Amino acid sequence: MLDTNKVSIKNSELNGQLASSVPQEINIYNQAYLIANTPLIKTEVFHPKTAREIALSFELEGELNGHILCYLDIEPEELSGGNFHFFQSLYIESMNIVLGKFLTNFERSSGLLTTINFPNIQTDQLKNIESQAANYNKFSWSYKLVSKFQEYDCRINLLLK
Repeated sequence: MLDTNKVSIKNSELNGQLASSVPQEINIYNQAYLIANTPLIKTEVFHPKTAREIALSFELEGELNGHILCYLDIEPEELSGGNFHFFQSLYIESMNIVLGKFLTNFERSSGLLTTINFPNIQTDQLKNIESQAANYNKFSWSYKLVSKFQEYDCRINLLLK
């Protein structure tokens, strides 16, 4: 059971509200699309960043507390030259938009207010959060980031206290 200062929610109810809050498709300024690939599930397994992934972390505060970790799976050679800055900007903006929409949907369905901080790309911070994943309730879902006639896998881990 999730206890907050104002509200107490049963785990099954929380799981359903989180799952139904996941946006299915989002247009990212006509530069790319995020298309839901897998539904949000509660999991006991946590997969840390791989060598091929670009990672972001966000901190959640409010009536839900924890972290959101996002991972974009991309071939290193695709990041050569000017592509790196384009993909990094597109990826960060995509995650800001989808997570903002997710939290807005969640607030509407649950009445719980949760805010998200700015994206953090520091690997030390990410490793610290990943090392503590066992202390959190874990949820996961994924998207396809479609841009320039290519698809990239993007997974999102929600870690709640």
